[in-house]
Amino acid sequence: MIHDVALFLTWVFLAYFVSYHSFNFLLLILAFIDVRRGLWLRALDAPDLLLRSPYTPPLSILVPAYNEAVTISASLRSLTALRLPRTDAAGRVAPPSVHTRRAV
Repeated sequence: MIHDVALFLTWVFLAYFVSYHSFNFLLLILAFIDVRRGLWLRALDAPDLLLRSPYTPPLSILVPAYNEAVTISASLRSLTALRLPRTDAAGRVAPPSVHTRRAV
């Protein structure tokens, strides 16, 4: 009789232990997911912080243009419209083309 009660209480304790730690493990997984999501959302704001930083190095963009008289001005406009700090965009025409040089 005492052996049966001890065995029953052992199983109750084991069930309590497993359910308690399973619930805590579930909370740990949910917290991990929430922290990762929070860090990911905060990382989306990081480019604005990086763009305002004085430590961000300047960027130079060279655009090779060969017979690109039709599209070079639109390409240079779109490059200068980028939200990058201290950006220089320059079109390099080689070999010289009269129409492309006029467009740049």
